[in-house]
Amino acid sequence: SSDVCSSDLGKTKIGREYVIEQAGSLSVSNSEWKYIAPGNGPAYNKLTNTELGNSKLPQLYNLKKDKGEKLNLADKYPDKVKELQAILDKEKNKNND
Repeated sequence: SSDVCSSDLGKTKIGREYVIEQAGSLSVSNSEWKYIAPGNGPAYNKLTNTELGNSKLPQLYNLKKDKGEKLNLADKYPDKVKELQAILDKEKNKNND
């Protein structure tokens, strides 16, 4: 059936792809959201004049509405933060097995 109830979204991994990256902090993203786990590194490199993506707080960005990743929505969407953090934790645990 092609009918998908919005409440069913996110409860299955079918058709859902995530990209996990490590650049200072671990991050996970899909086509809509990017979550960056808290990290201890510097947030900015003065020498190269670049942001490093590190923050002591969780970061969550809506990639469809905020391509520049300027508006951190982690406080507004704590359930999405938990969901994406769980994916990172699961991937980290795979590497420790």
